[in-house]
This record gives sequence, structure tokens and C-alpha cells, in this order.
Amino acid sequence: MRKGGTGAMFDVLALVMLSLTVLSCLCYTTVFFVPSLAGPFAGPPSWAQALPTSTPTVGSLLPPMWTPEPTSTRADTPTPFIVSTPEPTEDRPTITPLPTRTKSPTPGPSVSPSPTRSRYPFTYEVTYQPSPINACSSSFIIGTITDLEGKPVTSSNMLIHVEGDADIDTGNSLHPGEQFRGKRVEGRSPFTGLGFGPSAWSVVINLAGTSSGTWIVWLVQNGQASDRVEVRLQNDCTSSAAIVRFQQNH
Repeated sequence: MRKGGTGAMFDVLALVMLSLTVLSCLCYTTVFFVPSLAGPFAGPPSWAQALPTSTPTVGSLLPPMWTPEPTSTRADTPTPFIVSTPEPTEDRPTITPLPTRTKSPTPGPSVSPSPTRSRYPFTYEVTYQPSPINACSSSFIIGTITDLEGKPVTSSNMLIHVEGDADIDTGNSLHPGEQFRGKRVEGRSPFTGLGFGPSAWSVVINLAGTSSGTWIVWLVQNGQASDRVEVRLQNDCTSSAAIVRFQQNH
């Protein structure tokens, strides 16, 4: 009998605990939805804490004695652009372009220029060559005289004056076609028959070898008829003869 009584008591206690649990849940649920039922233990709702307690006014936000400033109607001054100062230019040489070459026209037939009028009736030309007679064993001054048409001049009033080294001075004795040797004229010049023509004249400088020296040659015909020509011979077989050709100019 005792055993059955204990079991009934435990059943009653379990039913009481279950009832208290249900009651407690009902209380918590009611207080959650109606917080005022909690009395002094009830705090302000959570959403009410986020709201401000008072609404600020415009006066409270402004500093004391604030006076509104008038709005400026002046147009904004544009910001000036920064003008860069040009750097000094470097001195550079001016390059001048070369002139454009133009194609020259096809030349026509050449016209022979008129000879320049000389102050004397005759002009001259000097060349050097081996002596026609024993090139390495003789030295000569040989010459010819031609007129405006290139023909030989053999006039007896034409004189050839040669003077200079080796005590040579023909004076007024050497004529066209003659040879001067040993300080006097010795008849016809051998070079008249060696291709120089009838006006060929010659002065023997040395018949025993080549010589070097300086001589002056000019024509005389009623006075000086040509410039004075300087002739220089070298002690050389390749230039042992000086050829002086006089050509009438006017």
C-alpha cells in the first residue's frame, strides 16, 4: 500500500510543476507584449530609446548673435591663365638652301672669240722640249714668227733680241730664218728645215751639253713689237730647248 501512495504523490507534484511552467510562459508572453504590466520593473520600449527627446529649433543650431551675410552679386573674377615666359632662343647658324640646279640648254655651235688686242703687235707662247739636235748634249732657244693668218714672217725689218746668261746678246743682228752663235750670226738656222718653217730663228746656248740659265726675248720692228719674254732653261735633257712662238695680234 505504501508503494502505491508514493507514486500518486509524485504524479501530483509533476502536474503542479507542469502547471507552473505553463503559467510562467503565459506571464512572460503577456509582459513582452504589454510591458506596463511589469510595473516598476518595466523599462522603456527599445524603439522609444532611438527617438530624440526634443526637436531642435533653428535658433538652437545657430551661434549667438548670428547675422546673415548678404549674398554677393559680384561676378566671379576668372582665374588668370599662367603665361609662360619664352626661353631665350639658341643662336643657330642660318642654313641657306643651295640654289636649284636648272638644266642648261643644249649649246649651239660654238663661236670663236675674237683675240684680245695686245698693247704690242705680237703676242707669244713659250714651251719646253728636248733639243731637236743632241737632246742631252746641247741647249737652244728656238723661235718662229707668224702673221695674222698664221703664215711665216720673214721680213728683213724684223729683229729678234735675246740677251741674258752666258754673255749672250744678239743686239740688232738676228733676223727671221737665221742662227746666232758665238756672239754673231752664222747664217741660216738649221731648224728652218726641221719642221719649224722659214721664219725659224735660233740661238745656240751650249753645244757641249745641257745648260741652265735665264734669258729675255722680244721682237723689234720699228720699235718694240712684243712683250719681253722670260725664258728659263734647266740642265735637263727633257727641256734642253725653249720654243718661243710669236703670233701677230693686230
